[in-house]
Amino acid sequence: MQIRRWAHQISFLALSAIIALTVTASWGADDKDQTDIEKRIDASATVLNEIMATRQSHS
Repeated sequence: MQIRRWAHQISFLALSAIIALTVTASWGADDKDQTDIEKRIDASATVLNEIMATRQSHS
């Protein structure tokens, strides 16, 4: 009976570790996407600033 309980505990621990690793990897991928989004927003802001500067100089 003790061996069976021990086996269930080991199985639960292994399953929990796999889930934790999967979640951690998923969060890591989200950070990469966020960085890409931030780069795009910065590039867009730069373009808008250039447009506004050009427009003001022609006024």
